[in-house]
Amino acid sequence: MDQKQREDLAKRIKKAFSDAEYPINDDLTVEYYTKPFAGKPRDEIGLDNLQRSEPLSYFSPTAFRYYLPVFLSAVVLHPYGVDVLASDIITKLTPLDDEDFKGTTLEGKIQHLDYRAALVRKTQLFSQKESQAVYEFMLNYEKILPDGRYVTRRRTTYEKGIDFWKEKANS
Repeated sequence: MDQKQREDLAKRIKKAFSDAEYPINDDLTVEYYTKPFAGKPRDEIGLDNLQRSEPLSYFSPTAFRYYLPVFLSAVVLHPYGVDVLASDIITKLTPLDDEDFKGTTLEGKIQHLDYRAALVRKTQLFSQKESQAVYEFMLNYEKILPDGRYVTRRRTTYEKGIDFWKEKANS
């Protein structure tokens, strides 16, 4: 994906989420991870606060919807500038289950967590155009990060994420 295509995709993502409401500080639940976002419009969030995907886990549905386009755009425009985020973002956008963690350091440690329900809850406020933007990001991920670190290791998980967003985008 060349730079022009990256810029166009980032613009489409940001435009799709332009109606997302600004979250109140109560929507930023775990201060350690979300403090850099409190009181800041998404356009003021710098790359230094987008290095890791953990904040996405602790945002309320309103904050997740509001800040997600910043994370997606950072991966699109600076995939190697947000190295860990670029590798981890697919897990934040995929309804995972125990099978997805086999062979990882998390195997057997997360049976009590329902990642599908958490993702459905976090994305319940998404409009169709927002879901379509995330679906487009997922479809283009291999072009965005051409060395394919995540996709090579976790093809099934990646495809599960694409299926989830395709369903949301078409409903």
